[in-house]
Amino acid sequence: IIGNSTQLVVMSGIFGMITVIVSERRMGTLPQLTICPTNNVIIFYGRSFVMIFDGLTSVIAGFAAGGLLFHIDFSNVKWLCLITTLIITSFSVSALGLLLGMMGLIGTDLNLLLNIALSVLLVLCGVNFPVEEFPTAVQFLAQLLPLKHGLMAVRNIFEGQLDNVLHYLGLEALVGGCYMIIGYFMFYYVERMAREKGTLSLE
Repeated sequence: IIGNSTQLVVMSGIFGMITVIVSERRMGTLPQLTICPTNNVIIFYGRSFVMIFDGLTSVIAGFAAGGLLFHIDFSNVKWLCLITTLIITSFSVSALGLLLGMMGLIGTDLNLLLNIALSVLLVLCGVNFPVEEFPTAVQFLAQLLPLKHGLMAVRNIFEGQLDNVLHYLGLEALVGGCYMIIGYFMFYYVERMAREKGTLSLE
């Protein structure tokens, strides 16, 4: 219940960010946005905020449904700590969505990128079974993915073990920050490539 409820932020975070970026191209507003003298990455994040918020509410609904169906006691959960953890995890996941969205502007098969990302995060981040069951190389790869550390923090919160939560949140924020930086530079790479090709629509 905890794993599958928490991973709902992945769908909203990644899909929301990709949808915002691709919609700008499809509706013809990407050229105007590109030449606008503002930080476009912040604009993309601002427009995807609703999807991120939707992901957070979906997670809470998942916890509530799990509690009703399986009679789980959530009375000892520190909800403020949990909400903070989910926000940081959602940021981390949406940072990956930013990177994938930029890659999607170069290519055409965004559905493939989205499905691969969702499948990899679902399998490798400990949603339904422990990451420790994987080979060492795969465990190392899982450490580099968003959601993994955030999910560990969520599990610790539900178990009442708050000592390691800050550690996991720091790692999750670090992973998200790295994807944010890579996505940020990817945006300007795509922008420069579009200018060289003479089409800001990137079609």
